[in-house]
Parts: sequence; C-alpha cells; structure tokens
Amino acid sequence: MKKLYAKTVVALLCVLITHFASAQKLYWVGNGGDWHDSTRWSLTSGGPSAGVIPTISDSVIFDVNSFTLPSQVVYIPDDGDNNGASFATMDWRGVSNTPTLRIRKDYPSPTASVWISNSVAGSIYFDDNMILDFSAVDFEMSSSVAYVLDTRGHNLSNTSFAINFGAAAGRPGEAVTCALLSDLNNASVIVSKGTFQ
Repeated sequence: MKKLYAKTVVALLCVLITHFASAQKLYWVGNGGDWHDSTRWSLTSGGPSAGVIPTISDSVIFDVNSFTLPSQVVYIPDDGDNNGASFATMDWRGVSNTPTLRIRKDYPSPTASVWISNSVAGSIYFDDNMILDFSAVDFEMSSSVAYVLDTRGHNLSNTSFAINFGAAAGRPGEAVTCALLSDLNNASVIVSKGTFQ
C-alpha cells in the first residue's frame, strides 16, 4: 500500500511540475493582428517573437510596448468551430494608443459560429484606454484559485462569463471566488460553483 501511495504522489508531483514549468508570461508585440499568429507573442515586453501561441497555462499581457501605432486591432478569429482563444490570465492594463480587442462570431469571414468560446484559467483585466468589439462571446472561467474580472465598464455586447466553468461542463469545478472589480455592461454571468463577489 505504501508503494502504491508513493507512486501516486510521485506521479502527481510530475504532472504539477510539468504544468507549472510550461506556464509562461507572453507579451503581445507588433501592433494589430491575429491572436493565433505565433510571431505576435514574446517572452519579454517589446521583445522578439517567441514563436508560440498562448495555451490555457499562459498569461497574456498587452502593455505600453504592444502598440506603437494608434487604433490597432487584435482579433480572435471565427473559424466556424466556436473555438476562440485559451489563456490563464489576460491583462490589458497600461496599454497605449487605444487598441481594439475584436472577438466577433462573424469576423473575419461571414461563416459564423453560434458563440466564440474562450477558455480562461485565471483573471481578465481590461483597460479604460481600449475598445472592445464583441459579438456572441463566451469566457469559460475555470481557475483553481481566486481570480478577478475587471471589465472597466465597457459595453460587452452580448458577452457571457461562465464563472467556475468546470462544474457546468460536468467536471468537478472549483468552489473559488471570482471578484468583479467594475460594472458589467450588456453581459450575463453564469455561476456554476463557488462565489461571485
């Protein structure tokens, strides 16, 4: 029994180490473009391309070095399969030049999904100095630790936030707290488990 327990603990530690070793901070660079363009993500603010696309383990940061030109658009495309982006935390605080985050069920092609579903394992922070161009967007938030939602009061145009999403998807889900830091404007919230504060 002790050997089985020890093997289980070792296996669990290997999984956790692999997960946390692969998690990274990725910075958006090079003005506007497609979220899934690997040349747009860097390991440092304003740095060279890392040649990767964010996963559910990666935090994504848009900062003062992301946009050197005004009115640039970062878009998560609708490929007709309802799948958007995956990330841990998304942080737009401190951006310059009034960029737009565009997630629309009909952009860039008219082949529209019903929803654009984005998988989130952390917090979402928008900024006052940005524009949100959303249509039928869903953020499936499933962090295992307390997290934050800060919309800055932007019009979210029919966006939904599924809080502690795992419980709704038939997975265990986490009974953790999601703290709302600013007003929700034209959005819905579905709380599957835990606390929405």
